[in-house]
Amino acid sequence: MTYEIISQHEYSLAEFIERMGSMHSRLLPTLNEIGTTCLPEQTTITAICYEYSSTDLYQSPITLSALMLIPMHGGLCAATELHLENRATQAADKSVPTHQWNIGAAHVLTGRVLVSPDLMSFGASVDRPICYTHARLAARNTVDAVIAAQQMLTMHLGLCASPLPVINSGHSQGGFDALAVHRYMETESNPEEQHWLPLLRSVCASGPYVPDLLMEIVAAKEKYLYGAYMVLNAMSHLCYHADCFEPGVQIADFLTPAAQETGIVEMIAAKQHTNVELVKATAAALGTRTAALFVEDVYRPEGKLYAMMKKASEQDRLIDGWTPRLPIHFYHATHDECVPVECTQAVQAVWGQCPNVTFQYDDYADDPMVHRYSGGFFARSVLKKAYG
Repeated sequence: MTYEIISQHEYSLAEFIERMGSMHSRLLPTLNEIGTTCLPEQTTITAICYEYSSTDLYQSPITLSALMLIPMHGGLCAATELHLENRATQAADKSVPTHQWNIGAAHVLTGRVLVSPDLMSFGASVDRPICYTHARLAARNTVDAVIAAQQMLTMHLGLCASPLPVINSGHSQGGFDALAVHRYMETESNPEEQHWLPLLRSVCASGPYVPDLLMEIVAAKEKYLYGAYMVLNAMSHLCYHADCFEPGVQIADFLTPAAQETGIVEMIAAKQHTNVELVKATAAALGTRTAALFVEDVYRPEGKLYAMMKKASEQDRLIDGWTPRLPIHFYHATHDECVPVECTQAVQAVWGQCPNVTFQYDDYADDPMVHRYSGGFFARSVLKKAYG
């Protein structure tokens, strides 16, 4: 495994919590509670941004990036486990992967090493982002990120005598990726990967675990189609999925003339804008009616784009033909305005009787942006229940 440290910084526990709180002020009480409960006051956090080698969809070598956070006591690694936090980053920022930390970084406060790869980043993962629903590729790239981190800890930094047992988690698209990693480790991994990624359990939150079901729900309901931007998200990655789109397909083919005049095509082509930025730009110009943005065959089952996306999403039905052996805990906010709760319910319909698979649903109907904050709900509600 080839890897290179991009940057390395040390933070006191108080500095770390303050920095996290400045980005997620609503969660500061939870961050303080978890940090002061699980870690001694003198703990320091080492933040390492690194690049690592992997392969793309066509088996060509690529370089991706990731974040590792290490709890330290007296110059020694204080962790006995590694927390893998899957995240689908969507904007360029190479100075620190995963948007200069996100709420998932709070998992280091439980006393575990945290690893978070930048799989879908337009900039941080160089110029080869993965496709939105390509499970096998996401799993392989993520496993490589963990191997690089484990080798760094054991051989380069000398902080651990052997690879740390791994807790695997993710929220939203990261939940999908976490499930993909779990399946990969149980069904496809080789002995070397199993050595460097000794999986203990997984926690998957608010994820699109059944992509074709998600597509059907999103395409049928106005609030999901516009807010989630599923179509534009997939189209903006069309170059990286071998079977999703036919040659010559253009994003503009699926936008109304009014939408094309907003500059949205250029924004997507630049690959430097988040979904939120895309939504705000078009909503400001066109309002929030789907028909003002998309031509009809985007969201009609008989349409060309719908058919192509369904074909691609059916390839990644992670719950088909597999019964998990290691524990998995699924979490979903029932009123999520972005990812329908039916995605988790579909998993429960298949695995509901498995003794090692559990489900939790929380009702946050009074919050107008459930999905935006469900990563925080995940941290606040699931950490203690799932990890003790």
